[in-house]
Amino acid sequence: MAEPDKQGHARLVIFESNAFGHDGPYGGQISMARLDGKRATSLQTIVGGLNDPSSGVLFGNRVYYIESKYGLLFKSKDDAQIPRDVPFSVQSVGLPE
Repeated sequence: MAEPDKQGHARLVIFESNAFGHDGPYGGQISMARLDGKRATSLQTIVGGLNDPSSGVLFGNRVYYIESKYGLLFKSKDDAQIPRDVPFSVQSVGLPE
């Protein structure tokens, strides 16, 4: 959970890993829900096109997350898209206001 936004709504960050690959290898995303009591008032994608964002942490107005690329490492050797020496990356993105 992030700090409440300017309107006082709680914010929940959701890490969607695309575990079943329905959207291709880069179908994962991170979303933020604004909460008012027991219901979500909005759902917004913060960052998309990820290859399995596995977890993250909120710090200030940023979310730091790990993007796992292990699934890509086990694909065909002929695929030039495979990150051979980076099994994961740590990135950050600012939270929307």
